[in-house]
Amino acid sequence: MAEALTSVLEKLADVLLVKVREVQEVSGQIKKMQKDLRLIQALLRDVGSKCNRNNVVTEWLNQVREIANRIDSVIDKFLDVIKENSPENSNWVRNIIKAVKRNYKTYKLLGLHKKLKDITKKLNWIYKLGTEMGIEHTLGALNDVDDPEPSDKVVDPEVVGFEDDKCKIINQLLDTNISRRTVLSIVGPGGLGKTTLAQKVFKSDKLEGQFDCRAWQSISQTYNLNDIMRAILYSVKPQMKKKDPPVTDGDLLVKLKSSLIGKKYLIILDDVWDINLWEKLKMALPDMYNASRVIITTRSLDVAKAADCNTKPYKLRYLSDAEGVTLLFRNAFQQHVQPESYPHLLDVAKKLTEKCGGLPLALIVLGGILTRRDRNYTAWNTLYETIDWHDKDGIQCSQVKDCTS
Repeated sequence: MAEALTSVLEKLADVLLVKVREVQEVSGQIKKMQKDLRLIQALLRDVGSKCNRNNVVTEWLNQVREIANRIDSVIDKFLDVIKENSPENSNWVRNIIKAVKRNYKTYKLLGLHKKLKDITKKLNWIYKLGTEMGIEHTLGALNDVDDPEPSDKVVDPEVVGFEDDKCKIINQLLDTNISRRTVLSIVGPGGLGKTTLAQKVFKSDKLEGQFDCRAWQSISQTYNLNDIMRAILYSVKPQMKKKDPPVTDGDLLVKLKSSLIGKKYLIILDDVWDINLWEKLKMALPDMYNASRVIITTRSLDVAKAADCNTKPYKLRYLSDAEGVTLLFRNAFQQHVQPESYPHLLDVAKKLTEKCGGLPLALIVLGGILTRRDRNYTAWNTLYETIDWHDKDGIQCSQVKDCTS
């Protein structure tokens, strides 16, 4: 699988070397596809070691294989169009049908724009799914590929039941009655949607103009403190990335602190496991009593209390059965639908939802699988009966839960 992605990446790189107007028109989309594919390729390296190869992970791999084939096919067709219309293939016939060919080529290229847009959307979904399934990776080697703007590293999927949570957290962030730097922790087990909720908060329009600078940094179980500080520094002060000579590890703490002094900042630390992380990092994040905020997402209540014992952790709840069914249908149909409009699927959807135990990510995974199944009771019930709901120890749904984050 990784080799297949390497081949596609090489083909995309070759396309960008074609110096014609048509390529330049879609070069932005192609570069975005390259970035997403590199991230997915990094996830693939960890599939074997980070998650058991259960049905859900296998389905994710199938999604990756399918999108790689789609990209390969689209690029081949695109290169054919370029070749057909290249100057070296010109002759007297081309002079006669020039206008017709131009219109035909424009039609094909317009189709390419749409196809690339659809593929990019699917790539974002696949990458999100892989990271939230616990297929962790290190982004350090990829930091110099594209602009490290936090908004490029997160997605904003719509999850049922999160709108109220988002509003409550934003209200806490903007509470001017608390001037000290506060650390608000979003706490819950894997698969409950901590990262997704934090993303929705981070990208909310209500926060526009409320902070002088913002940064998003993923942490996970294995981390390097210098890498974290460097990433935050480059987010709040991008020009530091081009500094010559570059910022040394020994100067990081001072440089980051000085970059934040006098600024009201919002920093999100996603997926924190180490109870000592905040103690190590807080010296670089000055408290200017200007209502700066830090959000931590974590599975551990101890981590939350260690970061800020005076701020009550925000504990995520499990989805209700009704919310779960709605989310399952939304992902299975890839659009807003009313479950009641599909009475022939409603009973089996409820059974699938119950198996997921109110975990949003488990429902998103199943919804993704159902997009490739017929929309009838038999197809959905077959999934219910055949999907691997138990791990080797027979723990219900643990492979779906434990492979999420």
